[in-house]
Amino acid sequence: MAYKHSETELEKYVARVVATAPPLTSEQASRIASILRPYVGATA
Repeated sequence: MAYKHSETELEKYVARVVATAPPLTSEQASRIASILRPYVGATA
């Protein structure tokens, strides 16, 4: 089933969800940062 929403509608929806979400706790922010941080010693 294909969605018929435009990218602009999706962008508006995501912006609205992010704007209304509660702020991250320090622990949540640290966890996300550790997941996104490159692995030391990894080769590309």
